[in-house]
Amino acid sequence: MKRRLFGLALLASLLAAVALVQAGSAADRPLCLVSNERTRQESSSLQEGIDTAASGDTLVVRGRCVGASKISADLTLKGVGSNPTLDGDGVDSDRVLTIYSNVAVTNLTITGGALGGVMNFGTLALARSTVSGNTSVQGGGGIFNYGTLMLDHSAVSGNVSEYLGGGILNADTQFSAGTVMLVHSTVTGNSAAVRGGGIFKTTGAVTLIKSTVTANIPDNCSPPDSISGCIG
Repeated sequence: MKRRLFGLALLASLLAAVALVQAGSAADRPLCLVSNERTRQESSSLQEGIDTAASGDTLVVRGRCVGASKISADLTLKGVGSNPTLDGDGVDSDRVLTIYSNVAVTNLTITGGALGGVMNFGTLALARSTVSGNTSVQGGGGIFNYGTLMLDHSAVSGNVSEYLGGGILNADTQFSAGTVMLVHSTVTGNSAAVRGGGIFKTTGAVTLIKSTVTANIPDNCSPPDSISGCIG
């Protein structure tokens, strides 16, 4: 009987320890808080904030917002506080961000996308932001761009594509060709299984202004002769 009670007590202690570890892990992850600057409405997920926003609104993002989000209104996403993050958390349902409109993203990290970081069909301006730690089987580990993409003082790093364009894949639709402009930005440490570890361009224009594309595998850009060697 004493042995059984001892065993039960030990099991209870182990369960309590696991609970404390899990609670500690949850505490280490700052909760997502999305605030609409115009309406003052607050949401606990980015998609909820997007769904209740009107075109032209600014959403202030704090903490770590987990999951995939789609944006079809003209919005600004502004990260504040300590390391505001949009995290796909390895879920392979969609990209962390899919853009169909005019969107500005400032001071945010976009990471953890198992189908890639960003898919852009609209106009996307990234400022002081980072796209890193994303993986895609479809191409464009960091960013898959069909629209207009501008990076200003931003970084695309440590992304993986199992096809083309580890960092950025610039492509076209039947209606238009994607365009990319990098200003004071870097594309580094990305990899692709086929070509264009840094940037792969099927069509459209890629312009680098005081920006660098380096240390990507298997090559910084493809085709290299159309992107100024991917170093500007």
